[in-house]
Amino acid sequence: MIYIRSDCRALQWLLDTKDSSGRLARWVISLSAFNIVDIKYKPGKINTNCDTLSRYPLPSHLTLLNTTSSPPLLNIWDNCTLLDDIRTEQYNDARLKPIVDILSNPTHPLHHKFHPPFILINGILYRYRSPPNNTHQRLTGMRHLLVIPKSLQSQILSWTHDHPTAGHGGREKTLYRLTNRVYWNTMRQDLIQYIRSCPSCQKYKYINQSLNAPLQMHIVHE
Repeated sequence: MIYIRSDCRALQWLLDTKDSSGRLARWVISLSAFNIVDIKYKPGKINTNCDTLSRYPLPSHLTLLNTTSSPPLLNIWDNCTLLDDIRTEQYNDARLKPIVDILSNPTHPLHHKFHPPFILINGILYRYRSPPNNTHQRLTGMRHLLVIPKSLQSQILSWTHDHPTAGHGGREKTLYRLTNRVYWNTMRQDLIQYIRSCPSCQKYKYINQSLNAPLQMHIVHE
């Protein structure tokens, strides 16, 4: 149980109000995760115990950390096996394996049906980019989209949206990242559903849809 004594009067008001909405409602939801029993306002002049705690000396046995050391780097992959994993999962995917088998055999009667739009590069299935005048393609020279099997789609969505370097981008920004690099049939629908179910986005981002009830006619009696 948590009892709070603070010189922030707005904090007490926030927990007492019953009609919060928007950002205030999200703050209330965040605070509800803690077992806060009571919040009382205590003016700063008499709230000296808080200031005392902040000035309490550190124990003498603590050692000073070396501030000149380099911090750990983010997202450094020593041995990246992503392409190998995608190749393996493509062969294990019930929908992609027949396409891979057909493209592996140029004499197959259905080879012309899948090439284009698909192509095998080093045993990995790609899809030709369409349309060819795509701006990202002109800038980067990328012509092919990596076909993602069903088993790895959630992981790709997580890397593109949840990763610390992704920053929980919005729908259009995240979709742009995906459509310029990878491909699967239901990518747009899966991304929309993934972002809607993201706890961090639901807690901290603005709601871009109106929550007001639609206007209705009311019968007025004489």
